[in-house]
Amino acid sequence: MSYRDDFSNAAGWSVVDISIRLNNNAGRGFLSFLKQSGVDTLIRYCASSARPKMITAEEAKFLSKEGFGILPVFQDSSRDISNFSRQAGTANAKSAMDFAKRVGQPKGRGSTILFAVGC
Repeated sequence: MSYRDDFSNAAGWSVVDISIRLNNNAGRGFLSFLKQSGVDTLIRYCASSARPKMITAEEAKFLSKEGFGILPVFQDSSRDISNFSRQAGTANAKSAMDFAKRVGQPKGRGSTILFAVGC
């Protein structure tokens, strides 16, 4: 996990970026801690390639049932200047929309996908 090991200073959090899947009973303790710390939204990832940090439809349903909002971030192939073009942007937008549909993200007003650049 890429976060600090000491979560004791979590007061005031409301959104947390999570790069691991939390779709089983093992994650419930961590989710309970987040709830107790005031976290109500989790940042999760989507991309055109399958990686462990990518949210799944099963996880999205699980997190929603646990009472968390999900803020999806599309992050894929963005470390080289050649990845930034109109064509790449269009392809990434299409990929993000396809991913959102597969995981069951609601359509319309209030449904957002952020785009990020990895380093």
